[in-house]
Amino acid sequence: MLDLPRRCAATTRIAAVALGLTIATPHPAHAADRASPVADPARSELDLGLAAYGRREYAQALLHFERSYAAQPDPATLYAWAQASRGAGRCAQAIALYQRFIDGGAAGASREAALQNQARCREQIEQTPEPESPPSRPPPPLVRRSPQAAVSPGPPPPQTRPDRVGVALVGTGAAVLAVGVGVLVAAILQHRAQRTTRDYDRFDRLDTRIDGLYIGGGVALGLGAGLVTGGVIRMHRRRR
Repeated sequence: MLDLPRRCAATTRIAAVALGLTIATPHPAHAADRASPVADPARSELDLGLAAYGRREYAQALLHFERSYAAQPDPATLYAWAQASRGAGRCAQAIALYQRFIDGGAAGASREAALQNQARCREQIEQTPEPESPPSRPPPPLVRRSPQAAVSPGPPPPQTRPDRVGVALVGTGAAVLAVGVGVLVAAILQHRAQRTTRDYDRFDRLDTRIDGLYIGGGVALGLGAGLVTGGVIRMHRRRR
């Protein structure tokens, strides 16, 4: 940067004087181009770079300085390029450019300013902590799988047909059970009616009928249960 902290005011004045002297020194090529009607691209890029540097647009300034130096290598442009690189935070590039400026024959205040700026760049690089890299995880262990032999599918299981006789027995037994339950319900209702009647003849008739209903319902339940049990056993045996 051209604007340094106050503690470096003396060094700043040295750098400013060095840069001003090198820029202000008329270069033979520049003097010839002022007399020529054709614009000098190196000088134009240098002026654009200095304007951007004054606005502290260091990234834009170093691009113009780089183009100017490519068109016309000049120590002043090289030093300005290094200053812009340092201002943009590219200290490694700035150190290399300062060294080129020194190796090019810089002497006196210019050389001293370049050396001091190099030292500042190195301190900045050392003080800047490197980003911590996440801890590397060990790779998962390699699991070797043994080749598996091809398993041929076996024959499909035999399809068993439903036992029609067993199904018929279960169905008939369920129907007989339903009849038996109905007969027992009728017997219970007749028994309730018998309790409320005061006619002895009717009481005797209901008594005989109730006995018959109970007997018939019990027989139906027993027969239905036997049919259902037989049908279930038969179908179970057929499935084995």
